Amino acid sequence: MKIRYLLFVFILIFSGCTSAGSKFIHVQYLGKAEASKVLNIGISPFVDQRQNIDKKYIGKRILNSGNEEIYYVDDLSVADTITKSFESHLKNKGYSFTKINDWSHDVNALKKINRKFQYIIGGEIKEFEFFANKGYATSTNLDITLVIYIGDIQNNKLTKVPVHLNLVRKDIKFSKEKVEKFINESLTEIILKSLIL
Repeated sequence: MKIRYLLFVFILIFSGCTSAGSKFIHVQYLGKAEASKVLNIGISPFVDQRQNIDKKYIGKRILNSGNEEIYYVDDLSVADTITKSFESHLKNKGYSFTKINDWSHDVNALKKINRKFQYIIGGEIKEFEFFANKGYATSTNLDITLVIYIGDIQNNKLTKVPVHLNLVRKDIKFSKEKVEKFINESLTEIILKSLIL
């Protein structure tokens, strides 16, 4: 009994000694390639509308010591990462796509888009963050709120797709790889369910 108690104390102390500081996560689309119809699509970079926050910031973990591990995407920004994830989905579908930088997510602006495109896709990032608490079993809460805009250029129609995902997972042992997988699987699910072209 005493040995088990000492082992438990050792685990708690060890888990609390994890170094604080900055960590980086590789966020990406995990979907598989599939055959689909031929489409020519414009994609407008996603806009990060999170306020008073580093545009690379993606979350944090509170350690037993009270210190924080701060996590960032290993790309230029969260917006750049999400845009690339949507591009990966389009590539897997076999669509051709071109980046269009000046679309205002407005139906009237569709008239200014080159008619060679069937659709244009863009979006806004309202929330994209995880929070992991301290403790022997770590609870990780992930919040993703996006607004995705799909413009049908040929028919001059705009579809607005609001997406909110709040998920919690618990792990006995926390790791960067588990969080990375958690985020990537969640983002992939959002893309697959929101982009039905």
